[in-house]
Amino acid sequence: MHLAAGDYVVLVSDGVLVDGPVGDAAAGTLRCKAEQPDVLAKKLVEAARARAVQRGRPDDITAAVLRLENS
Repeated sequence: MHLAAGDYVVLVSDGVLVDGPVGDAAAGTLRCKAEQPDVLAKKLVEAARARAVQRGRPDDITAAVLRLENS
């Protein structure tokens, strides 16, 4: 895999994915390069947390989003 400046790296705990994919709304935010990494991470966590509450299955939820920059 080749990563370049401007690419994002997304790391999530199993709590984000325990009930399946995060859904179109949260996944769509990852296609928006105008957003800051912390905003994207917050949206992923909020989507996963809402789904966990809805299904009555709380879990630890962690997301980190990194954007690569030129050195």
